[in-house]
Amino acid sequence: MVAVMSEAAAKAKKREYNREKQRIFQAKLVQQVISLKDEVSVLEAQLAQLHLDKPSNIVDDVGLSANALSWKDVAAGLQDDTNRIVDINRRLRRERHSQKELLKTLQAWVNVQIRHSTTLCAPTHTWRNVTLLASPESRAVGYDWITAHLFYNTEAIFQRHAFPSVAPEEISGDFSIDITDPDAMQYVWRYQKEMDMPLAFVATCFRDNVWRSMMLGGFVILHTEVLDNMPDQMIYRHTITNPDETVNYLGREYNDGPDRVVFVGQNIHDDAIVPCGSRQRNRMAWYT
Repeated sequence: MVAVMSEAAAKAKKREYNREKQRIFQAKLVQQVISLKDEVSVLEAQLAQLHLDKPSNIVDDVGLSANALSWKDVAAGLQDDTNRIVDINRRLRRERHSQKELLKTLQAWVNVQIRHSTTLCAPTHTWRNVTLLASPESRAVGYDWITAHLFYNTEAIFQRHAFPSVAPEEISGDFSIDITDPDAMQYVWRYQKEMDMPLAFVATCFRDNVWRSMMLGGFVILHTEVLDNMPDQMIYRHTITNPDETVNYLGREYNDGPDRVVFVGQNIHDDAIVPCGSRQRNRMAWYT
């Protein structure tokens, strides 16, 4: 009998606890409703005040602020963005296709090298058979790589030929001839002169004549191609030295820091779109 009474007392206590819990929860809900109603009243008052403070020249459009965009304007903006993204995607696809074609062209050039009937002796044998292909993309790569290769080796070439000299009068136009190869002759011409003039002035005066100096001067210029889209100043000249020899000469100017300007040049032995003569002579030049 005592056990039954204890169990009934525990159930009654639990029911009382649950009722109190529900009462507290309901009180919280009531308080939240009151708080939200007060907030609504405050916001309505603020909105009414904003309508009163709004300039008279602004007219509501379906209850919206005059600064808000209509759905038509929003849709037009989204359409413009979509068109722009589609155009970008198409351009990237074209660039990807162009890069793939350029890669195929360069791979084919590496695999199939044209051999000359005569030896082209050069200080660095890896510079033999300098070639430009037909496609604009591959030519741009060739222009940049050939001239960058020359510029990169400027210090090595000067060091190899003991240049510049501490005493400038020691190098006033001397040249050496190498005839150890019975099939080819190589000569190196050196010239050094010091001038008490600003570098910018000397470079400006020299620039007008440097390319003709590299070509030894006096040749008929068939065509001059100024490569505006390439970095730095670059030029490609196609000239005739005699009926049997056509020289395609690529040159470039580098501003190598605040106290030096470098001009480099190399003749192109094989050009896919410009005629080459039956006789070839390798020419390379560095001017600083």
